[in-house]
Amino acid sequence: MKILEQIYDIAFGGVSRKFFVGLVVLSVFAITYFNITDMQDIRALADNLFDANTSVKSAFVRGYKLGTTSALFFVDVILVGPFAYLSYYGEHIKPKSSNVLRMFSFFDFGLALACIFTLWTISAHFVFINAASETPSALVNLIDNRILFWLLVAITLFWILTVFLKVYSYSADQRKELSKYAIRF
Repeated sequence: MKILEQIYDIAFGGVSRKFFVGLVVLSVFAITYFNITDMQDIRALADNLFDANTSVKSAFVRGYKLGTTSALFFVDVILVGPFAYLSYYGEHIKPKSSNVLRMFSFFDFGLALACIFTLWTISAHFVFINAASETPSALVNLIDNRILFWLLVAITLFWILTVFLKVYSYSADQRKELSKYAIRF
């Protein structure tokens, strides 16, 4: 029972709760967005992507919504997993300094990475579907693809920088001990 309480505290305490709720909301939005996509737009995308026979195009169209939804779910779980493992087993190791990054656990960084991946997926879906569609969304006029791309690149680089700073907020000996958990996973 004590282990379940520790897992709950790690997963839903403080900042983690906000990241987790953000990931759930973003994932529900993404799944809804994928599944309300008009089949005509998916057919147009298949026509633009494949120079294959109609059975390949038909399989792509039939499996697109389920495939994107499943892939999003499983990749999000896979991205969060190692960070949750490191956070749970490395909980006893505290950073050497008391900076702002101390309040973020590795689990938080895993959830943030899953959110970033979900944003990339939503953006790619938006760009590809609207490029192939005969009637693109009205948002296409408001959102430039290059701005969207560079915004996501900036968010990703910010995540990489903060993870780097988080790792180096530990002493050299603490980083060695953390690396044991990372390698063991």
